Amino acid sequence: IELAKKRALAGRWQRIHRGVFAVFSGPVNRPAQVWAALLRCGTGATASHVTAAELYALCERVDERIHVTIPAHRRVRGRYDGIVVHHAHRLGRSRHPTRLPRRTRIEATVLDLVDVSDTAREVEAWIVAACQKRLTTPTRLGGALAERKKITWRGMAEAMLLDVAHGAQSMLELQFLRSVERAHRLPRGDRQRRVA
Repeated sequence: IELAKKRALAGRWQRIHRGVFAVFSGPVNRPAQVWAALLRCGTGATASHVTAAELYALCERVDERIHVTIPAHRRVRGRYDGIVVHHAHRLGRSRHPTRLPRRTRIEATVLDLVDVSDTAREVEAWIVAACQKRLTTPTRLGGALAERKKITWRGMAEAMLLDVAHGAQSMLELQFLRSVERAHRLPRGDRQRRVA
């Protein structure tokens, strides 16, 4: 640590968090910021929520802070500037086994975002985006949802996954399905149908 402090004072290294240094000078890019946050949070720390969504290219950066989930039995001490710490009981199952920086699986990421959504429209947007970008499928999301004991918007998410599985894969298609087709009892349309 003393060597790191000396090099940081000399301008060759940069202190990002307490005990975490970048061994280069110049701008610290986003992946390096995520790695630094994971190192600061310690064993088992995993990028999650909007940070994991950003790493999967599910969304653009929507929060400058870095969201990290750690095992529920661990507690963090001290200040964690720019880091939002979440806790999870089954983090080992929701962490992706190979992706780096460490992050939650795409299904867990989407469900974390659904859980913290403020509106039904946000719930729709996360689920539709993940399926539309082919990062996951309604079946896999449904399986991950069934494993969760507690989650906000469960009923809506379950109903929505059925609609997405039947081909409504955009916000506009979902709105048409609910507000036009079902509301006026029109015949069910063929969605996402392949034509040779």
